[in-house]
Amino acid sequence: MELLRASLPAVLTLAAAFLLPMLLRFLRGGSKKQSLLPPGPPKLPFIGNLHQLAGPKLPYCVFDDMAKKYGPVIHLQLGEIPTVVVNSADSARIVLKTQDNVFASRPDLICPRIVTYDNTDVAWAPYGKYWRQVKKILTTELLTAKRVQSFRPVREQEVSEMVESIARSARAGEKVNISQTLSRLMMGVAARSAFGKKSKDEEEFAGFVRQAIPLLAGFSVADLFPSIKLFGRISGVAQQVQKLVESSDKIMENIINDHKAKKQINQTEDFVDILLKLQSEYSLTMENIKAIILVGILSFSFYLLLFLRSLSDSVRLIE
Repeated sequence: MELLRASLPAVLTLAAAFLLPMLLRFLRGGSKKQSLLPPGPPKLPFIGNLHQLAGPKLPYCVFDDMAKKYGPVIHLQLGEIPTVVVNSADSARIVLKTQDNVFASRPDLICPRIVTYDNTDVAWAPYGKYWRQVKKILTTELLTAKRVQSFRPVREQEVSEMVESIARSARAGEKVNISQTLSRLMMGVAARSAFGKKSKDEEEFAGFVRQAIPLLAGFSVADLFPSIKLFGRISGVAQQVQKLVESSDKIMENIINDHKAKKQINQTEDFVDILLKLQSEYSLTMENIKAIILVGILSFSFYLLLFLRSLSDSVRLIE
């Protein structure tokens, strides 16, 4: 305690020296720059509008409330990052369709960069030649109507297993968690479409997905204050994600090697088979293949999570 009291003045002095230049820089921000930006709520020094996203409401609900006051296009300051929120169908159409090439790239964020093997999947790759190649692979090889139809037996089998599981629970008088049941179904369909069969590591891989989604979907302080490297070290997010990816990488490495060694005749091609076949044509590295598959499964699982959360949170169990 005495040591803490003795060091407190020094800590406060360092904090003041650290924050004062940022506060002055914020206060000196030119009005000309601000006038070119859309309207938005007042900002606090240093954190900007972060405090308005820290409440119990989901971000899209907060944005909807802001749109009623400031219009469909809103400017927010998230830490050091100026952010424009598009909150209407017409504005979104301009961004996503009319001017899609301008807005195609995403910011370089810590967690996605690690999970996607240095932004080499279609969702996070910067707009350019590689992004166009991966998009072509998705639209002409992986997600064609014929390809999706070829996975119908997989979907039917997974649904059948889900129904049998629910029936067993009903006969035993057990409660059924619908969210977990649907999540397990979708994870099974996604994994078998990508890998071709159930893997002994499937449960471990599903655990990785469950842990990775919140890290990818949430805010990272280090991303919002990129000039302050200390935040990245203190938060430990990068180390946490790296550890997760290392475990999933071993699983995917085993699956890919298994596909290389045990290709069966007349077997329905899964995503790994297709990407390995196209590897030389598109100069894909093993990391590229892993990123495309991994983020595909994560995206699939993320949208499932949004769907499940849109259901009534109060009704989770069916007896």
